Amino acid sequence: MQSLSNRSDARRPELAQLRSDRLPNPCRELQPPLDIAVARGMPRYFFHLYDDIDSIDEEGTELPDIAAATKHAITQAKDMACAEVLKGHLSLRHRIEVTDEAGMVLLTVRFKDVVEVQV
Repeated sequence: MQSLSNRSDARRPELAQLRSDRLPNPCRELQPPLDIAVARGMPRYFFHLYDDIDSIDEEGTELPDIAAATKHAITQAKDMACAEVLKGHLSLRHRIEVTDEAGMVLLTVRFKDVVEVQV
């Protein structure tokens, strides 16, 4: 069965582009295991996208702190909003939820909070 994130990536090329940093890495075996990375102070954050197609981030991204995770989520939300506008539509209800390794939601970035719509 195809995972939710893979299925949505196939239908949304811009999502695949945003996740390009998560493509298979030939040096992955050289990276320390997650528990060692966390012990060194680099927590892993997960960025779940909830829009027309929910995309659950199964790999996460190591970032130094919640401030960096917030900045990353805002950048992703702006990029996704831009991609939607280029397709001719935008839903300001879409959001990105940032969770920690335990699955606890740390913050939610709503598209409506990162773009300004003027009439």
